[in-house]
Amino acid sequence: GEQSVPAEQPTYIENTAPLVYNEDVPDTLILPALGDVRVEITVEVQDRQSLADVDSVYFNSYLPGGNPSSGNPFSMFDNGLPFDPQNPVAVGDAVAGDGIYTLTIFLPSTASPGEYRFEFFGRDRVGNLGTGPVATIVVE
Repeated sequence: GEQSVPAEQPTYIENTAPLVYNEDVPDTLILPALGDVRVEITVEVQDRQSLADVDSVYFNSYLPGGNPSSGNPFSMFDNGLPFDPQNPVAVGDAVAGDGIYTLTIFLPSTASPGEYRFEFFGRDRVGNLGTGPVATIVVE
């Protein structure tokens, strides 16, 4: 039944944005005469509060001429699931929980030639946004 005197102390809890780096995007793609070309895109992510604090990793892509892709943003996954076109989160990631996020995309033979730009981002669970690298693919 005894009570102590309340103590107040200001506290600062730091939560930093994810670090997004080391993208793996091919420099050049040659389109086939028919069909699609498969492209696996990866990026590494670290978070000072652990990977459990990472809410989402994604990229926005821009078509030749600079217009944004209609599919933006493209979500990436670190779940270790092999590619399965019937499962939207089975994107060909090699190892679950290793901090390497993956997305497999397909460019059709009818894609416009030119330079495609990819801008990578990571968002944590409190909304901090980490801006990552920018990569380009020249499509011929």
